[in-house]
Amino acid sequence: INEGSLKRVRVPVIDNGLLVGALLLQRPKLAWSHADLMTLRAAAELIAASHRDAQLVKLKQGEWQALLDEKERAEFTLHAIGEGVVTTNAAGVVTYINSAAEDLLSVLPQRSLGRHVREIFKPLSASTGSSVLSVVERCLAEQRPVEQSDGDTYLSMSDGRRTVIESSAAPLRNRHDNLIGAVLVVRDVTSEHLLTEELSYRAAHDPLTGLSNRTEFERQLKAAYDDAKRQNQTHMLCYLDLDNFKVINDTAGHGAGDELLKQLATALRLKMRKVDTLSRLGGDEFGVIFRGCSTEQGLQLANSLLDVVRELKFAWKEQVFAVGVSIGAVSVDLGADSVADLLARVDAACYVVKEQGRNAVYHSQKEDDRLSKRFGEMHVVSQISQAIDSDRLRLHAEPVVDTADGSSVLYHELLVRMLDAKSELQMPVTFIPAAERYYLMGPIDRWVVDHALRGVTEARSRGLVQRVGINLSGQTLSDTRFADYLERKMEEYAVDPQTLCFELTETAAITHLTETAQLMRRLSAKGVSFALDDFGTGMSSFAYLRKLPVHILKIDGVFLRAAAPDNIDRPLIEAMARVARELGMKTVAEHVERPVQIAVLRELGVDYVQGYAVGRAQPWP
Repeated sequence: INEGSLKRVRVPVIDNGLLVGALLLQRPKLAWSHADLMTLRAAAELIAASHRDAQLVKLKQGEWQALLDEKERAEFTLHAIGEGVVTTNAAGVVTYINSAAEDLLSVLPQRSLGRHVREIFKPLSASTGSSVLSVVERCLAEQRPVEQSDGDTYLSMSDGRRTVIESSAAPLRNRHDNLIGAVLVVRDVTSEHLLTEELSYRAAHDPLTGLSNRTEFERQLKAAYDDAKRQNQTHMLCYLDLDNFKVINDTAGHGAGDELLKQLATALRLKMRKVDTLSRLGGDEFGVIFRGCSTEQGLQLANSLLDVVRELKFAWKEQVFAVGVSIGAVSVDLGADSVADLLARVDAACYVVKEQGRNAVYHSQKEDDRLSKRFGEMHVVSQISQAIDSDRLRLHAEPVVDTADGSSVLYHELLVRMLDAKSELQMPVTFIPAAERYYLMGPIDRWVVDHALRGVTEARSRGLVQRVGINLSGQTLSDTRFADYLERKMEEYAVDPQTLCFELTETAAITHLTETAQLMRRLSAKGVSFALDDFGTGMSSFAYLRKLPVHILKIDGVFLRAAAPDNIDRPLIEAMARVARELGMKTVAEHVERPVQIAVLRELGVDYVQGYAVGRAQPWP
C-alpha cells in the first residue's frame, strides 16, 4: 500500500483465496477505501494462518506418533525395573502403577488406579509401629522431593511379615511449572536391613558370651560419665579379672576356657538390673556399670558379683575347677576427671586386688597411695611418649595385592612399631591399646604421617612411585586441626595426593561421623583416597556408606573363616563385596594366611587381599 493505492497483493493459492478474489473485483484498485484495505489485510492473514495450521497438523501427527512410541517404551521400562513406581495426580489419586509396585504393595491394577495413594501405600514406623505420612503425600503438600531412606519404615503384609522399605517421591509439573502430580518410588530393603542388623549386633557384642563388647562398654561408660556431670548422678564402674584363668586354659584346653566364660557370663547376667551394663572386655576380663546407685550400694552389688564367681564350680571332663575374680571399683560422679581417668583408676584398683591376694573387691578413692604406686609401674605410657620424642618409632609396610594375578600391588599399608628402652622392637599390640586408652594416638598418627610423606618423597627421588596406606585413629579424626597439619605436610614434601590412602576403622568413622565426613570430603577433593578398615566389626548402618567418600572397603579378618565352603559366614563376605561393588568401591580381605583362601575370595568377588599369604610386613622405606 503506497499513498492509498494498492500496488501488489500476494495471496496463498488455497481455497480461502476466493475471499480475497471477491474483494478485488468489487472496486478498481484506486477507489479502495481504508476500510476495504483493512478487510483485505484481515482476509490475507486468515488465509496465511490456515496454511500454517495445515502444515502444523502434518507436523503434529509425526510428533504424536513419536510421543506414543516413547510412552510405550517408558511403560515397558517401568514394568521391567525392580523398584515399585506409582504416579498420582495433584490430588493424590493413582494414575499409574508398575508391576513391581503391585507385588510390593499387594494390589491389583484394577483395584489401585483411581484410588487415593494412601489407600494402597500405608507405611508404618519401625520405632513406634504407628502409621506415618507417606513421602508422596508430603511431596504433594510441600511441592518438593521427599526421601525416606533410613530404614525406619516398613509395610505390614497380610501374612504378618514386615517388608522394610525405602521410598522417595518427586513432584510432576507441566510446562507452565504447575504441579500436576507426583511420582513415588518404593524399594524393598528387607535383606539389606537384616544384614545391617546382624553386622550391627556383631559390632556391639562378644561372639562367645553374647555380652556387649569393649567398644559398646566404653560408649556406655561415656554416657554414664556425661550423666554424672549433667545430673549429679552417681554410678559404680567395676573391672573384673578372673584369677587363675590361664591355669584352666593350660590344663584343660581353650575349649574349657571358652565354656567357663560362657557359664560365668550367664551367672553374672542374672545379677544385673535392667539399667546396668555387663560387658566382656576381652580374654578373661569383664566390665560392669551399676547405674544410679550410691557408693555403698555399688560396693554391695560388686560384692554380689564376687559371691557369684566364688560359688561357681566349673566341671570339665571329670575335673572341677574353683574360680576366683579380682574386682576393681570406682565411683562415677562429679569428682571424675575424665573417662580415661576412670579407666585408669579402675584398672589400677583391680591390680591392687591381685597384689593383695586376689578374690576381693577394692574401691579406688580419689587420693590413693596404692594406686599412685600402681600408676608408677604403668611405665608403658611414658615409654610411648619417650619413643615419640626420641624418634624411636619405626614403620613397616605390608602389601595389598590384586586377587586376579596375585602380584599387582594396590598400595602398601604402613604399620607402626616401637623401640623400647633396650632398643627391642615392640609390636603394636604391646603399646597401641595403651596409647588409645590414654589418648596418645594423636601424636603417634602425626609422627606416622610426617615420616610416611617423607618416605614417599625419598622414594620418588630414586625414581620409584609408591602408594601408601596410613592408618588414622578415632582421636585423630576428631581433631579439627589435623586436616590443616596434613595439608601443610603434603605441601612441605610436595607429595602427590593420589599416592596417599588413609585407612579408618569402621568404629572410629561411625563414632566421629560428622568430623570424619568433613575431613574425607576435604581431602578427597585433593585426590586422596580413603579405605574403611575392619568392615563388618563395627557396623551400625549401611546408610552412612553413602555419606562418606570411601574408595576401598577392607573386610575384617574375622570373616575369613568363610573361605571354608561349608561355613555360614561365606555369604557375608559375598554380600559385603556386592554392596561395595554397587557403591563403586573396591574390597580388600585382611589377614589372608593361606593361598587357597585367595581363590575363594576371588570367587566371592573380593578385589584385593592382604596378609601372610601374599607378603609379610617389612621395614619401610
